[in-house]
Amino acid sequence: AGIDELRQAVAKRYAAKYWDGYTADNVVVTCGANEAIALTLFALVDRGDEVLVADPCYPNYFGQIQAVGASVVKVPTSEENGFAMKAADIEKVISPKTKAIIINSPCNPTGVVMSEEDLREVAKIDLFVLSDEPYDALVYDGVKAFSLAQIPEVRNKVFVLNSFSKTYAMTGWRVGYVVVPDGYAVHFAHLNEGLISCIPGFIQHAAAVALQSDECVKSMLADYTRRRDILVDGINTIPGFSCPKPRGSFYAFCNIKAFGKTSQEFAEELLTK
Repeated sequence: AGIDELRQAVAKRYAAKYWDGYTADNVVVTCGANEAIALTLFALVDRGDEVLVADPCYPNYFGQIQAVGASVVKVPTSEENGFAMKAADIEKVISPKTKAIIINSPCNPTGVVMSEEDLREVAKIDLFVLSDEPYDALVYDGVKAFSLAQIPEVRNKVFVLNSFSKTYAMTGWRVGYVVVPDGYAVHFAHLNEGLISCIPGFIQHAAAVALQSDECVKSMLADYTRRRDILVDGINTIPGFSCPKPRGSFYAFCNIKAFGKTSQEFAEELLTK
């Protein structure tokens, strides 16, 4: 499950942010958030089940869901709604086989930060929730990231997945974690041992030290804000492009419909010409 020092540090963070009942017994350390997602899917999802994801979304979800024998079901989002998943759109694609939904807010690649209002509507739908939150500290313009784990009525079905890769720029260290409801951690730890054994101890100690301060995070966020404004403002001066300013993460998700090409065609043309 991970060294006690790191699990205690993670639990302290979430006890302060989400629920004061979280302890080290709710934390399992993983090989980045990617393995946290896979571990949770292996634990919860059976062959033949369906897992809902936003469209567009982080494409690694597809392979992870398919690896456990489940099917991907896309929930359409639109630029008009800021690419936020809406409860009404989720309900349209639910079937008797639907087991879980992955919520990624702030989002890769759209930069959307789902509102508390939208998430409270989603919470009324009875599903396991994988709340993928590696960009939770990278939000702009006074926006606050809200999590379904903050809603007491559904907390027993919410699994919070996070990583040190984005918030602390520790991508190469491959360390993340999953915060699970009461009673799950021992089973996750057994499954984790079968998949990867454990995360190297010295990396876990480094991650625990990282959680002692957020000064570097504040510094990076200031840099990201400046870069975001330069990049997005510049993109919007180019004929044919339109790009909303992301409210979270560090991606600029551009609209290129004016060029009349598929994204694949457009990307290859940029690369070659």
